[in-house]
Amino acid sequence: MEPIHLGELVSSLNALFDRYGYAGVIFGHAKAGNVHFLVCDDMSDQSRVLHFLHLWTK
Repeated sequence: MEPIHLGELVSSLNALFDRYGYAGVIFGHAKAGNVHFLVCDDMSDQSRVLHFLHLWTK
């Protein structure tokens, strides 16, 4: 990814996190065009497990 597009990428990822009800972290080596993201969920909470399963069966 070209660094000039970093803002758009971060905004789009945050929109996806919000849309699907997840908190995410975005990190990486932006100057090199290397961006990572991490999404965590509480799989000890049955409602979150069902939420996750619903996403996979769409």
